[in-house]
Amino acid sequence: MGILDNVKETIITTGQEVGEKAKIAAEIVKLKANIHSCEKGIDRMISQIGLKCVQNHINETGTEYDEFFSEILRLRAEIVNLNRQVEDVKASWNEKAENTEEDVSETVKDIVKDTAETVEETVNEAAETVEETVNVAAENAEETVNVNIQ
Repeated sequence: MGILDNVKETIITTGQEVGEKAKIAAEIVKLKANIHSCEKGIDRMISQIGLKCVQNHINETGTEYDEFFSEILRLRAEIVNLNRQVEDVKASWNEKAENTEEDVSETVKDIVKDTAETVEETVNEAAETVEETVNVAAENAEETVNVNIQ
């Protein structure tokens, strides 16, 4: 039974070593997550400092930030220009929509007028047909009556 005792001891020792390594790996992962969180906090602070610096010093010249400030000012001007273009496109679109609405309104009016004229013509033709049919029937009836009387 000495072999089984050796296997048992090896399994226990290996299990303990694996458990210790897993604890160490978990601790490293936890510490790295904390490091990443701190780095993100630093990035947010740097961003806020940069924002304050721009707000307070954007119009100053002769600073070590001149190239950055001029690019920021250029981009701001570009944003203003792009916003104007957006408004121009919207205005053009609205104008086209209004013109289209007027065109559609006129087209609908024309269609209604044409349809009314067609309906009126059809009704008149039907009335004439009915009148002719009535006249023919009356003539036929009169002829039948005259034939029967004779």
